[in-house]
Amino acid sequence: MIGQNAIERPRQAAARRRSRWQLTRQEKAAILFILPLMIPMTIYWIIPSLASLYYSLTNYSVVLPTKWVGLENFRSIFSNPGFYSILRNSLVIATAKIVTMQIAAVALALLGVFLLTGASLTTLGLGESLGLACAIVFAIHLVLLNRLTRDDSPWRMAAGQFVWVALSMGLLALLTAPPPAQIQFAGFARLEIWGNLLLLVLVPTVFSFGVMFLYQPQVDPTRAAMIYLLEPVFASLIAWALVGRGLDTTGLAGAGLILVANGLAELRSAGSKQ
Repeated sequence: MIGQNAIERPRQAAARRRSRWQLTRQEKAAILFILPLMIPMTIYWIIPSLASLYYSLTNYSVVLPTKWVGLENFRSIFSNPGFYSILRNSLVIATAKIVTMQIAAVALALLGVFLLTGASLTTLGLGESLGLACAIVFAIHLVLLNRLTRDDSPWRMAAGQFVWVALSMGLLALLTAPPPAQIQFAGFARLEIWGNLLLLVLVPTVFSFGVMFLYQPQVDPTRAAMIYLLEPVFASLIAWALVGRGLDTTGLAGAGLILVANGLAELRSAGSKQ
């Protein structure tokens, strides 16, 4: 019995090693689907990368035989003082390009909003002042959201914001309502009230803020602000499609500047990743 167990154990271990490398039908199908992508990737990326690595370790010449030099090319580069000067200048140019593009995107977006809303520099009333204050608060909200959600659950933060806004707005409504401040509960007996309330809670509140808390931390605050500035552009398109209310020439110019600003923000983001 002991001898049989001694024979079976190596067989079982060999069978486990073979099964570990055996592919299932799903895995074989997945490899077949990946192969068409791997062929151009191998031709245009993997082979040139390996060839570049090889030639970097040689003294390559078109007319003379290739000579293996090892790490001598890298020693020559890092010992050349001009290399660090070129590297520093390249970093300065790349950083200046990204920062300049970001400033240009923000400036174009602000000018686009100014033209789209029909604001004027000569008049600054209560509505404009409240709008400016809301913009400042929302900018702080964008920065804090990107920082806080890195260490916390986006759904818990969204739920906390819903509760905070509901309580604070309810208290503000009671404090600012003309006396006597009473809640008309009789209106809640109407079915259309509940339909409108459900639509208001689900679409522009739970869904919108849930998506915001979930995906906004994946981009920087400036890029997020550029995306949010598209809201009046889409609102104008919806107004034109539903009620035929279009924009004048100034409004169209403002909407175009907002779109250009978003394009610059996307280019800046792509450039920073490179």
